[in-house]
Amino acid sequence: MCSVIYTMNAAVSWRPFQTLERLMIVLSLLFSLAQARPAMLPDSTVITDTRASSVGLDGTAVFAPAGTGWHGTYLTTFTSTSSEVTANFGLHYLNFADTQEGTFHGVAASSMTKFSVSLAERFDNGVPRAQLQISPGIVPMAMVGPRSVEVDLPALLRVGVVVSPTPWFSLVPWVEGGFDLHFRGAVSEVFFDDPDVEELLDVDEMLSYELKFYSIFRSGLVANFHVGRFDFRLHGGFITPTVDHPGVVGQVGASLIFRWDKVVPAVLPNRGCPPCEVGNEGAAPEPTEGGGGAGPSPIG
Repeated sequence: MCSVIYTMNAAVSWRPFQTLERLMIVLSLLFSLAQARPAMLPDSTVITDTRASSVGLDGTAVFAPAGTGWHGTYLTTFTSTSSEVTANFGLHYLNFADTQEGTFHGVAASSMTKFSVSLAERFDNGVPRAQLQISPGIVPMAMVGPRSVEVDLPALLRVGVVVSPTPWFSLVPWVEGGFDLHFRGAVSEVFFDDPDVEELLDVDEMLSYELKFYSIFRSGLVANFHVGRFDFRLHGGFITPTVDHPGVVGQVGASLIFRWDKVVPAVLPNRGCPPCEVGNEGAAPEPTEGGGGAGPSPIG
């Protein structure tokens, strides 16, 4: 892990804002079941099929040295008419059970742009036999705990290769790297049985702040099953390193994707199908065996 750490004491920098700091403590205490861990970086490019605009739901299990958790994700994609550029957006709910500090909750939003380049001929249904996908983007995250509040601003770049041995099945190995700006504000200790509330909320001793800049690397594999307008997706990956926990984090999940829009005509090769099946409505009719078109014969 490559990190630059900056820590400041609340008594030095925040003394003029004790009222605000006490309010932060009270709000943090309301989340008595939460403890943040930025190891919960969600998968921001769940939808790898770029043939049409689509929506999807994903569930992912997380296994880390500090505990286990899961992601719940809603994603949507908008595909260009060439299918070479796709915009991916996601909303993520994060849940993690820390073995020492209990359960925490968080939210994240992802925005990724996928650039796709076909490396081989496509199948009749538009699925690429081989395709390179490059996806830059951001995945801001916020997590709240009983004694801490954490915010992450990661910038990521993913590179994947789609390999499809059949029209209904694709494999996508991928690697991803990036950087994250991580902020953590923590309350050191609180005793609810102390009758002296003013002493209890002594921010000079209770609050600390930390700012980290660190690198991210993860890799994984996606298996896509294409059935009509639906895709069923199985995926797994590894994240290393993570803030506070240098060990490898594993993620395993499944997705259901629905293509609400028609497959873009640019990805459908014309193999003698009727024009309506390849999206070429209005195209000029093909010539007959005699060389003429479908119009009136010039002879006679």
